[in-house]
Amino acid sequence: MEPGGTATQTFATPVNDVIYTANFISGTIITLDPIADAYVNGGKNANNNFGSATSLIDQTNSSPNKSYETFLKFDISTVSSNVSSAILRVNGRLNNTQTPSIAVEAHNVTNTSWQENTLTWNNKPAAQTAILATANVNSTANQYYQWDLTSLIASLRSTGINSVTIKLINANSSNNQVIFNSREAASNRPQLVISDAGAARATFITKNETPAIENGVNVYPNPVKNVLNIVTNAKAATLKLYDASGRLVKQQQLNGKTIQQITVGYLKNGLYLLKIENATGVTTKKIIIQN
Repeated sequence: MEPGGTATQTFATPVNDVIYTANFISGTIITLDPIADAYVNGGKNANNNFGSATSLIDQTNSSPNKSYETFLKFDISTVSSNVSSAILRVNGRLNNTQTPSIAVEAHNVTNTSWQENTLTWNNKPAAQTAILATANVNSTANQYYQWDLTSLIASLRSTGINSVTIKLINANSSNNQVIFNSREAASNRPQLVISDAGAARATFITKNETPAIENGVNVYPNPVKNVLNIVTNAKAATLKLYDASGRLVKQQQLNGKTIQQITVGYLKNGLYLLKIENATGVTTKKIIIQN
């Protein structure tokens, strides 16, 4: 079968689980998690770091003590230059209704060398003045808000740039705040959802289920609802999740020897293939999502 063909193929599989991969030139949806995020606060907290917080805060105010900005960094090295859509999704809310709707702007930050655990108001990188997109946060109930970053991501990848930093800042002064979930939150973390027309598409066939613990990787629960827990013995690992049609729907870097909570609540129910690469090898696992 030629790459990109649509004919159904039947393969004989051995007793153990096997993964077959074919590179088809067809589009896929990639969901990227931030590799770093943090908010900064001026005034008395201008030298303080909030990188480990489970929230990201935005507020524009004449008082430095009430001035907050959010920074998010994504690794886009796996994305081709043929980006058809790139949407930043961040889950958040208003902390009160004093100002019932707050416009939050997204700006590009060309300096991507900042670190989550050292970023402060006083050392924050400068953002470009151009507004990439705006989302109006208008509820005290948590929900996802979106910013269209298609042009930016396509431009960065066409020039070989592998990471992107976005600053979120409120457009106007207010006495209330926008509070977003950070990547440290228990669920509903920030996402960069990319439709990549040039990405490879993988197909897989599996036979028989392998043990849950393999190559130092522990995955549970399975079936899973909302959050999948993963523990690896290696220092670092790369997670890739494919749906039943072979589309890469999620990619994320994992830190070793800690429980990593992977949000899958936004995915459709069904069979998925989890692939984890670490220093001890490659682990593949069939995952059933039942949200």
